[in-house]
Amino acid sequence: MDVFSMVDTTTLVRLLQLPGFIIANLALYFFFNYFISNVLWIYFICFIISILLLKTDFLFWIVERHKTNKIENWRSYSKFLNFKGILISFKQVLFNSLYELFPVSIIWLCVLGVFYILVL
Repeated sequence: MDVFSMVDTTTLVRLLQLPGFIIANLALYFFFNYFISNVLWIYFICFIISILLLKTDFLFWIVERHKTNKIENWRSYSKFLNFKGILISFKQVLFNSLYELFPVSIIWLCVLGVFYILVL
C-alpha cells in the first residue's frame, strides 16, 4: 500500500508551509538583529503583521478545522516518517522557506521603515 494514499497530502503540504514561514521570519530576525539590536518588540510586530498578511488562508484553515471538530488519524502521518518522507519534507520546508523569504522581507522592510520614519 502506498504511503501517499494513506495520508491526506493536502493537509500534510499545508502543515509543511508553516515551518518554512517560521524559518524565513527567524532568518530575517537574525539579519536585522545584527544591524538593529535595541528594538526587540518591533520584530514581534513584524512577525504578527507578516502572519496576518501572508498566512490568512492558514488561519482560516485552522479555524475551519477547529469548527468542524474533525479529528484526523495522526498515526497515518507517522507512517510518512520513513527515509523518503523525511527527504521530501526537508526539501519542501527548504523551498517553502526560500519562497516565503521574499514577501516576508518586504513586510519587514516596510514595518521597519515606518518605524524608522516615526522614531527619527
